Amino acid sequence: MIRLLRADWRKLRHRWMPGVLLLILIALVALVFFGISSRARYRGDLVLPDGLVVALSLGASFAAFIWPILAGSWSGSEYSWGTVRLALTRQPSRIEFTLSGLIVILLTIGAGLCLVLAAGAVAGSLVAAVTNVSASSPPPGAGAGEIVLKLFFAVWYTSAFYAVLAYAAGVVFRSAPVGIGAGIGFGVAQSAISAIFGALGDPWKAIALHFPNAYTTALTSRLSNELVTTGPFSRVSSSAASIPVSMVGLAIYIAVLVALMLAAVRQRDITT
Repeated sequence: MIRLLRADWRKLRHRWMPGVLLLILIALVALVFFGISSRARYRGDLVLPDGLVVALSLGASFAAFIWPILAGSWSGSEYSWGTVRLALTRQPSRIEFTLSGLIVILLTIGAGLCLVLAAGAVAGSLVAAVTNVSASSPPPGAGAGEIVLKLFFAVWYTSAFYAVLAYAAGVVFRSAPVGIGAGIGFGVAQSAISAIFGALGDPWKAIALHFPNAYTTALTSRLSNELVTTGPFSRVSSSAASIPVSMVGLAIYIAVLVALMLAAVRQRDITT
C-alpha cells in the first residue's frame, strides 16, 4: 500500500489539474471576501478569527463543484490511459490499488482546505487593516481555535462525501466524464429535488432532510454558528439535523459508496 500511495502522490505532484483546481478554489474564496467587504455590516465577520470560519464555510459551499472534478477525473482517467491494466499486471491488490488513489484525493482535500484557511487569514487581515474593523465578540464560553479546528474537519468530512461519490462513479463506470458528471450532477439534483420536496410538505419534506446535502449543510452551518452569530454565515435552519445525526448519516452514505466501488473492482478481470 505504501508503494501505491507514493506512486499516486507522485502522479498528483506532476499533474496540472490539482494545482489549477486549488488555485480556482482560493481565487473564489478571495473574490467572495472582496465582495462581502463591500457591505459594512458584514465586515466584522471577515476579521480573524471569524474570517477563518467564513473561509471554511466557503470551502464547504464550493466542495460539491471542485472536488468531484478532481476525484472523478482521477479515477476515470486511469482507465482511459491504460494505467489500471498496467499496474494490475504487477499483481498489487485490486482493493489497495483503488483505495490508494482515494486516500491521496482525501489528503489533497485536506491540503486544499489548509490553503483556504491561509487565504481567509490573509484576506481577513487585509479587511481589518483597510477598514479598521474588529471581529465580533465570540459567544460566552466559545474557544475560537477549537471551533475552527472542528469546522475544518467537518468541512473535510463533507467534502469527502462528494469526492468519494465522484471517485466511485469513475471507478464503477471506468469513465472520467461519468465520475465528474455524477459528482456535480448529484449535488445539483439534490438541491432541486430538496426544494420541490420542501414545497410539497410532509412526508416529502421529511425525506429531503435525510439527503446528503441536508447533512453536509447542517454539519457545517451548526459549527460555524458557534463562532459567527451574525450575518449570512450564521443562518441555521430550524429543521437542520444535529451534528451527531449529520455525521452518522454521511458515514452511512460514504460506506455504501465505498462498498459498491470495491465490489465492482473485485468482480473485474484485468483484461476488461
